[in-house]
Amino acid sequence: MSMGEKMEMEQREEKDLNDAVTLVGAVWAGINWTKRRISPDIYEWYMNRIKAATYTTSLAAFYDELLRKADSTPRKKDDEEVVRVLRSGRDSSILSILRDKTSLVVIKMRLANEARKREEEEEEEEEQAERMGPINQGGGE
Repeated sequence: MSMGEKMEMEQREEKDLNDAVTLVGAVWAGINWTKRRISPDIYEWYMNRIKAATYTTSLAAFYDELLRKADSTPRKKDDEEVVRVLRSGRDSSILSILRDKTSLVVIKMRLANEARKREEEEEEEEEQAERMGPINQGGGE
C-alpha cells in the first residue's frame, strides 16, 4: 500500500468515525431526560444500546433502532446532518466503527457536547454583555 493510499484510507476512517459520532450525538440530544434517571453509568447504558442496534446492515435501520432503544426524538436542527450520513453509502464501514469502537465514539460525542455547551455559554455571556451595554456612559453631568 502506498503512502497516498494509506493516508486516503485513514482520512476515510476518520470521516466514518465523525459520521458515527454525528448519528449517536443526534440520538443522545433527542433523549427525554425527564423520563430517564441520570446515573453514573449512563454512558455505559448508552453504549450498550448502540452496540445492540448495530446488528443490521443498514445505517438507517441502526438509527431507527437506536432512537427506539434510547427513547429519543430527533431534533429538527440535526436532520440535515443525519440525512447526509444516512445517505452516504458507507453503511458497512460506519456500522463497523459503531460496533468495534463504541467507547471511542461515545467519548468523542461527549467531548463534542462539552465543546458545544462551552460555545453556547460564551455566546450567552456575550449577548448578555451586549444587552447591558456600557454601565456608565455619561460624563459627570
